[in-house]
Formats: sequence, structure tokens, C-alpha cells
Amino acid sequence: MENLKFENLIFKKHTVVKDAVMASHKFKNGFEISVVGGGNGLYGNGKTSFEVAIFTPDGEFLNGDVKGWQSIEEINNLILEIQLF
Repeated sequence: MENLKFENLIFKKHTVVKDAVMASHKFKNGFEISVVGGGNGLYGNGKTSFEVAIFTPDGEFLNGDVKGWQSIEEINNLILEIQLF
């Protein structure tokens, strides 16, 4: 199992949304997590809450949509769950 946590994600300026940040990680099992926040139209402030998308190895949304307003603790729990697939 990978030892990834929220603090290991590398955030950069969002490529589309002004004043937003983004990070992603592809896991060894083929799943991918995308974490964004801040700026207009995103479901998180980019500091304490974030919008999270989880993609299956086939590139589909896991559970059909993004999860908004996720705390750092909730994101750490999601990261752990992804690694168990």
C-alpha cells in the first residue's frame, strides 16, 4: 500500500479557475484522485475544504460525481479507501 496523505499532494495553480489550486495522484491500482479548491464555482475554499473527484482505472467517476466541501481528514480517509480497491 502507498503511504500517501493529503500533505503529500503537490498543489499548483488551477489551469482554468482563477485563484484556485489543484492536485492529483494516480495510484498503483489505476485509480486517480483529483483535489481542487478555491476560486469561483468549485466546491471548497482551497484551504480547509476541497472538491474531490475519484476516477476508476477506466477513467469513470467513482460514485458518479465529485464530492464537495471535503475536509483534509475526509480526503485522507478517501485516499486510504482508494488504496484498498
